[in-house]
Amino acid sequence: MRVFLVEDSPLLREELRGALSGMDDVEIAGEADNVQDAEQGVLRSRPHVVILDIRLAGGSGIDVLRTIKKKLPEVKVIVMTNYPLFQYRVMCMARGADYFLDKHKEYSHIPEILGRLRWAENRPGLRNEEDPS
Repeated sequence: MRVFLVEDSPLLREELRGALSGMDDVEIAGEADNVQDAEQGVLRSRPHVVILDIRLAGGSGIDVLRTIKKKLPEVKVIVMTNYPLFQYRVMCMARGADYFLDKHKEYSHIPEILGRLRWAENRPGLRNEEDPS
């Protein structure tokens, strides 16, 4: 599974890289810390999953989300933010986010989410169902 990281904090990108490097079949497809590099990188690398911060240099991660879902609707997007406001959640989900996480409280769920997505990817008829185990 190819994952693209979009996060403006170098420290958090490094932490994510470390957490994902220990997972079987997960490859970092690319990284970006601003809107322009994120859009170009995702469109070029065509990952399975994008982990996306809302606040970025040069604009909003919500704009990146809109571009991804318009041009690559099959890509799963996990939005992460330090600002888990209800309005942001509604905007992101309306624009196609597959997950919306609070960085402080739900960051640790990312490996589990990727595991579920990988499981569903290997079972074409069950893409929207969770692992029964």
